[in-house]
Amino acid sequence: MKYESTWKIFNKDIKILIKPAISFVAIEPFIGNHARIWVKGNKWGLIDANGIVLAKPQYDWVGYHHNGTTWVNIGGSVGYSGIRGGRFGLINTQGEFIIKPKFDWIYDFWNGELLEFILNKKKGYVNRNGEIVWIEKKC
Repeated sequence: MKYESTWKIFNKDIKILIKPAISFVAIEPFIGNHARIWVKGNKWGLIDANGIVLAKPQYDWVGYHHNGTTWVNIGGSVGYSGIRGGRFGLINTQGEFIIKPKFDWIYDFWNGELLEFILNKKKGYVNRNGEIVWIEKKC
């Protein structure tokens, strides 16, 4: 909630729980213990429910946190029709790269273990360690 010109996180009794460590333009609802934040300059990051920055707002887009990972985009532009361009990668809850941004597109983990991606017009799958386990071959 924006209060006294800065964002603060309140509990259900409207008591201020924390004042986040950084200033931001907007915060999205918490999903579990994580929320996406947006700062000036159109950069996105992640904070936890204690206001601790998990992923510095340096990305052009940040997906929703899911099962300990979040996909990020660097170099893309975000509009009403979605994300265009840039490269996609995957970070953990500490904001460290599991997979550095190199994919044209990534999807959520399939069956909880494999992440589907597109790279150079080829579909493939990568595991949670960032290892490509399969990529289609084009003739």
